[in-house]
Amino acid sequence: MKKLSLKWKFFLVFSYIQLITYGLVFLLLAFFVVNDKNTSSNDWVIFFFVSLGFTIVCFNNLFNIRAINRYFPDQLLPNIPKTMIFVLGVINIILLIGLIVTFSSGLNQELKIQKTQRYNKAIIISIFSCLLLFLIGLYTVILQFQMHRYLSRKNKDKLHSLINLIGKE
Repeated sequence: MKKLSLKWKFFLVFSYIQLITYGLVFLLLAFFVVNDKNTSSNDWVIFFFVSLGFTIVCFNNLFNIRAINRYFPDQLLPNIPKTMIFVLGVINIILLIGLIVTFSSGLNQELKIQKTQRYNKAIIISIFSCLLLFLIGLYTVILQFQMHRYLSRKNKDKLHSLINLIGKE
């Protein structure tokens, strides 16, 4: 078993959480859109782009999990995975911005509707869930961009320790 530091263990756990959560939300969204008899073509376009975003986030998390299992703690990232991590990280930042915009506009709409009514527990739970998903996504993206530098440093440390070990013999 690989020895990962605590922050990289959190990275791995948060990648799994995002993978499962976004996958379930995608399935629920697909279920509601497909079963809705009043779905217009505009709804299908929105569904396509939202589904594409969820798919990219899931693919990003699968790629992160694979990178941890394959390259951690001290192997260098080859060029193709390094490029994929960068591209998926940038796309994930754009999707996180979209999530926070959706969160704030949805919160604004709910507050307008709910001015005279009591707040619904489901609304409060969904607001905190969206905020939590944003924070988890932000943490994983930050560490995703640090992954290459961390692996390079660990690889150099391993090489130096091997050279010192050879020099002592």
